Amino acid sequence: MFRTFCRILVVLFLCGGAGCAQAPTGLAADFRTGDWWGGFGLIDGDRLHWTHFIATLRAKGPGITGEGMYITGPDQGRISDKAIDISGAFRGETLRLRLSFDGRKVDCDLDLEAEHAAGACVADGESLTLRMVRVASFDPAEASEIQSVYGFDEGRRILVGQIGPVPMMLDLPSGQMRVLFPKGDGAWTAGPRMLVGHPEEWRLVFEKDELRVERDGEALRRGKRRPEPTTEEFSFTSERDGVTLRGTLTLPQGSGPHPGVVWVHGSGRTPRSEAMFFPRYMADLGFALLAFDKRGVGESGGKYAMPDGSTFNVSFLRRRGADVASAMNALRRHPRIADRPVGLMGISQAGWVLPVAASSTECAFTISMSGGATRLSQEAHFSELTDELRSDAAARSIEDALAKVRARKPRGHDWSSDFASQSCPGLWLYGLNDRINPSQLAVEVLEAVKAEHGKDFTIVTFPEGNHPLMQSRLGGRAESVVLTGFVAGKFPTIEGWLEERGFMP
Repeated sequence: MFRTFCRILVVLFLCGGAGCAQAPTGLAADFRTGDWWGGFGLIDGDRLHWTHFIATLRAKGPGITGEGMYITGPDQGRISDKAIDISGAFRGETLRLRLSFDGRKVDCDLDLEAEHAAGACVADGESLTLRMVRVASFDPAEASEIQSVYGFDEGRRILVGQIGPVPMMLDLPSGQMRVLFPKGDGAWTAGPRMLVGHPEEWRLVFEKDELRVERDGEALRRGKRRPEPTTEEFSFTSERDGVTLRGTLTLPQGSGPHPGVVWVHGSGRTPRSEAMFFPRYMADLGFALLAFDKRGVGESGGKYAMPDGSTFNVSFLRRRGADVASAMNALRRHPRIADRPVGLMGISQAGWVLPVAASSTECAFTISMSGGATRLSQEAHFSELTDELRSDAAARSIEDALAKVRARKPRGHDWSSDFASQSCPGLWLYGLNDRINPSQLAVEVLEAVKAEHGKDFTIVTFPEGNHPLMQSRLGGRAESVVLTGFVAGKFPTIEGWLEERGFMP
């Protein structure tokens, strides 16, 4: 999901021509100048998706023609840089716009206002929504400068990070998350959904080391920039086979020593950047976090696949566990970590990797978010049945998929023994609206291990949480970019558990 944001870059060129009529006036003329960010798709109803673009509009007569790039299709299953052709004409204060891409045509009628445009579209007989917001010229240096954690009274924080070139805000502890739209003079706005910028709901104004936040026109309070973490390149050798792996260590301010965390990726050829906002988030809590490129990815050596070409079996996951254990051993030797506790945190496929690493070296704790715990065949069968990419009310229900998985005789390795071998405490967070991992079955596995072996496992479920633990309705990936953020209890649960177990600095 979070790579969907990383390549949002569409440029629209407007031109007129010999056949152009009288140039539009008023809002229509004003609309054709400046920069606009927008998107089209479905944000309500029984099917949810959104296609994103950034537009630089230039007036050249009353007509509109141009071409650019669209980023994702409705299934959000791929990132593509395919061309999009644009044509349109003004009818008073209304713009008739056509977008043609990937063999599809989207026809829209937009109502224009000074700072935004919104309207209805039709594509392949489906009614869509298009929303565009006027923005100031995007300054990458400014976007980098505002990244920080800002502290407010009563423990509230706003983390400002970046997904690719696009700044985002994470409101803590609520978990609300938005992409920020640049408005100039230190001001940024955000809309009602992650990537939907209109209507404006949030306004953030950055003034040196302060942040003024308004929501729905009401000033909330001023926040202060908290101490900035430092980063350094970090390399280590896998004790399994001598392969060199490289990553980034994010450290809190101060000489330490600090407790450490190794980030454990989910599936795929994921680099260190897939840790997203967690390095800054954990550093603000006082933890040093190491995120490294998987072997065969980014700057890490070795080959990603096993010698037989496999990338999802017991051998592959045990090799991942060995790499993570080596990372923990190397991190403990860092002078600003010294002999402080070092734990693990990860998502999705990390669930199978954490106990392998934790049982093979000294580990203080594990935090798993939507982590795999069932047999691999059960997870694969479940995600196939639910059609994990869809956000469609017509898709097979999670309950039906679970019933079919239960009815099939389990095949493959039972990971219960791996979880039983973990001696350190573990926190397991699951969303019950997950269409990728059978959370309900994973919880049953962990509860059985906990009961039989007396493990210090804390298992927390969120009924409306999807796979990334965002507050969802349909549960598929396609809706993620039109959600409002994470489930409300995600971050308070993590922080409360670390505090209760005595790991919080």
